[in-house]
Amino acid sequence: MRDCFKLLLTLFAAGQSLLAAPLASAGENDCAALKTLELSDVRIAAAEDISGNEFWPYPHSVFNSMAGPNPGTDVAFCRVAGVIEKEITFEVWLPKDWNERFQAVGNGGFSGGLNYPAMNLAAGRGFATALPRSCGSLLLKGSWPLRKL
Repeated sequence: MRDCFKLLLTLFAAGQSLLAAPLASAGENDCAALKTLELSDVRIAAAEDISGNEFWPYPHSVFNSMAGPNPGTDVAFCRVAGVIEKEITFEVWLPKDWNERFQAVGNGGFSGGLNYPAMNLAAGRGFATALPRSCGSLLLKGSWPLRKL
C-alpha cells in the first residue's frame, strides 16, 4: 500500500510541475512541449491541446455512461496523459481559463477507470485537475494487497 501512496504523491508532484508553467499564456505549442517533461518514474504519453471550439469525445472509460449517450466536452484545456512506473496511468487537464486552483478527482473504490465526466466538471470550472487510473486497478490482480502491506 505504501508504494501506491508513493506513486500518487509522484502524480501530485507531476501535476505541480505542470501547473508551474505559465498557463494563462500557454498555447498549443506549450502544451505539446509538456510531452518532453522528464520526471522520475513517469512517462508522458500524450500532451495535446483541446481547443474547446468543437466537441471533443472522451476516450473510452467505464465512467462515460454517466455523461449521457455521447460523452465529451467543449472545454478548452491542455490534456497530459502518462504512466507512473509500469502501469498506473493518469491524466492531468490544465484549462485555458485556469482559476489558479487544483482539484483532484477520483473514481471511488477499486474501479480502475478514468473519470472523465468528473474531470470535465472540474476543468469547466477553471480548476486544473488530475486523476490516476489507480492503485485500485492493481488490486484486481488478486494478491497485490498482500504483497504491499
